[in-house]
Amino acid sequence: MKLRSVSYQQFQQDIDALGTFFYNQGLKNVKIAVLGENSYD
Repeated sequence: MKLRSVSYQQFQQDIDALGTFFYNQGLKNVKIAVLGENSYD
């Protein structure tokens, strides 16, 4: 496994981009769950 450093600013930008993606997919005001491994990738 390769370690990857991510700044808080980059993490915030990625979270915002994910939210924008869901919004553009028609998921406005919909509760969702994102499940995955405990890693950035």
